[in-house]
Amino acid sequence: MPFLAIIAAALSGASAVAGGIAQKRALDQQAKVKQRQAEQREMEASEAIRRERRQNKELQAQSLARRAKSGVGLTSGSSLLVAAEEASRLELNVLDFARQAETERQGLIYESKSLKNQGSVAMSTGILKGAGSLFSAAADSYDTEKIS
Repeated sequence: MPFLAIIAAALSGASAVAGGIAQKRALDQQAKVKQRQAEQREMEASEAIRRERRQNKELQAQSLARRAKSGVGLTSGSSLLVAAEEASRLELNVLDFARQAETERQGLIYESKSLKNQGSVAMSTGILKGAGSLFSAAADSYDTEKIS
């Protein structure tokens, strides 16, 4: 009879280990997806920033042309101040977007690392449950033989 209990415990333990390994694989796969999303977000943000800066240069050139057409002296203090303020405002918008995109990317990386950690914990838990099941059955078997 104790032999059957040990076999049952071994199967239960193997099942716990397999479950932990399967859970780790699933979480590792989710972590890879998050990592890819972070990389994709970085590429998209870089491209959007590049386009926005190009568009900002075009806006500044149009503004300069309007001021020149209106007869405002382009080298006067107020004209230069307007141009500097406009450039500053446009670049600040780009930097705000870059900060937001980086925050999103870092969040995805954190999620990826968290999922990997959860996978490691799941596998360790499965192994410990499996080992505990085996040791418990072995101890019960030893106690049963000792009593007999």
